[in-house]
Amino acid sequence: MAFTLTEEAELIRITFTGNVDALDLIMLTQSAAYKQALQGRVNPKVLQDFTRVTGAQFDAQDASGLALLGRRDIDNVPNLHLVIVPGHPGSRNLIELFAATFAGTSWKVEMAESVKAAEQRLRSG
Repeated sequence: MAFTLTEEAELIRITFTGNVDALDLIMLTQSAAYKQALQGRVNPKVLQDFTRVTGAQFDAQDASGLALLGRRDIDNVPNLHLVIVPGHPGSRNLIELFAATFAGTSWKVEMAESVKAAEQRLRSG
């Protein structure tokens, strides 16, 4: 698996490493650790760090499918605040798609230029 998940008092940190593809993101959303980390949080805060990614393989169909899969979680996990730190140019397309997909929902999806900036956004708002 190309990610690690750690829980901190205020946030859930997901760090991706190596070559990431759509299956890695599907495995994340379906993992027991991810579901358990979100469970019981009133306003979950998630930081997805792609800075250690060496390659990304997503096509338009992958991105659309991932966005639709994520939309299924809106009712189960309302008011999620997700800040994504892209590390690979290919991840920006996915981030833009997610931001557009979740616009108008209870989810807030943002992009930050660094992990430190992402942490500040999540802690402040």
